[in-house]
Amino acid sequence: MKCASDAVIHINQVFTSENLKPMVEAIERVLSEGRLIISREIDYGDGIYINVIVAPVYGDEDVQLGAVAMLRDVTELKQLDQLRMDFLLSLSHDIRSPLTAIKGFASSLLRGTFGEIGEKQSKAVELILHQSNRLSEMVERLAGAVKSLPASFSLHIETIDVRDVVNECITAYLGAAMDGRLLLKSILPDEPLLVDADREALMRILSNLVDNAIKYTPQGGEITVEARQVGDFAVIEVRDTGIGIPPEDLPKIFAPFSRIGRERTYTKGLGLGLAIAKRLVEAHGGTITVESQLGKGSTFTLTLPRAKYASREFQVLA
Repeated sequence: MKCASDAVIHINQVFTSENLKPMVEAIERVLSEGRLIISREIDYGDGIYINVIVAPVYGDEDVQLGAVAMLRDVTELKQLDQLRMDFLLSLSHDIRSPLTAIKGFASSLLRGTFGEIGEKQSKAVELILHQSNRLSEMVERLAGAVKSLPASFSLHIETIDVRDVVNECITAYLGAAMDGRLLLKSILPDEPLLVDADREALMRILSNLVDNAIKYTPQGGEITVEARQVGDFAVIEVRDTGIGIPPEDLPKIFAPFSRIGRERTYTKGLGLGLAIAKRLVEAHGGTITVESQLGKGSTFTLTLPRAKYASREFQVLA
């Protein structure tokens, strides 16, 4: 087995009795609980990380035959994420000193420390000070976001009706949609669509998706949040008629600090929303995917096990 870091790892090193324990536990849970898909990231030491996905296997008449485990070497992805975070922390630290100097000199100029300045010069210096303060706030937000990006989530699980959360989200964003001259609507089933989930976490996920849709949809566009039952799962789609996502950006859309290409001109935010949304979804035993066409819009699809199948203890470690 060749790991992403170019080190050759013998299969026996990966499948030691100790290293097998988390995977065996996941398999046992899937076998005992049935409709549950578990994704776990396991640290095998020496900087090697393996993502294990365990899913049930069903035969005729919905009889569970067993479970299947898929292993993926995610060492390189972990290294890249860590490099990005280390770089951003280092950058935010290095920027603080020159920013402090700029603000200090600007304040001194306004106080007349270096002599009197005219009204026009004062306004220019005030603008420098204002922009420096804004940049300083951005640096602090960036550093805080890097440090607070959660590796795991503690969820407060309860049985909730997806329709209630969708309606709450739609109500919260109606004003923003009207300001952008957008049509924001929902399509919901007549019957309750129950999932076992953390209500605040699900609201956070949907809010992020709807907020992005509003940002990237031009005036006159539509945003639709549809929820429906598909077999043993609740499926929620957030569709927009916006500018779309470039194909080359789709594979990294859920990566921390990803910023989407030139067509997406909105520059606010740190690129953490979708990364956190993905981790929250996976912590519920669900999945989130995206489809998009430039100039036609995007569809984010969230799939969660229905209430009677959802696990009340499951967490994904990142």
